[in-house]
Amino acid sequence: MGVSLKTIDYLFPVYLYPAPGEGHNAIERDHMLEEFARATDRKTADSETRTRARAMLRELFPKREYPRWPNLDPFLLDDIRQRVGLAFVADGSGDLKKTFGPEDVFAYVYALLHCPTYRSRYEAFLKRDFPRIPITSGERAGGAARDGVAAPE
Repeated sequence: MGVSLKTIDYLFPVYLYPAPGEGHNAIERDHMLEEFARATDRKTADSETRTRARAMLRELFPKREYPRWPNLDPFLLDDIRQRVGLAFVADGSGDLKKTFGPEDVFAYVYALLHCPTYRSRYEAFLKRDFPRIPITSGERAGGAARDGVAAPE
């Protein structure tokens, strides 16, 4: 399936699931850690960054197995976690008071992309490139995801 700026024919699943027929009913954190490490190794040869990435993954995903894995960049999740001051839950939604989850990130992005103010302000950019998603901090982000509206700037 191709990705094009002029069409909407691509799919971005919020979760990754175990491959059917392999006898697994969960995704192992250590397997995903190694996959992410390989991707990180391709991007940087800096051992400090690799060490930080592995520690961050273990902190974001404390359990050894998950029935489904969030299809979001762990660096993004860590950045959001630091900005909003909420703990990350790997599955579903958080309460947006103490925790947030992948579905909250999806709701925030969805609300932002459908906000008339955002679309009119960045109309020229949206015609040329993929949308850029500003990450807000504090309660503005949580409220935006919960209420289905874009956070004010």
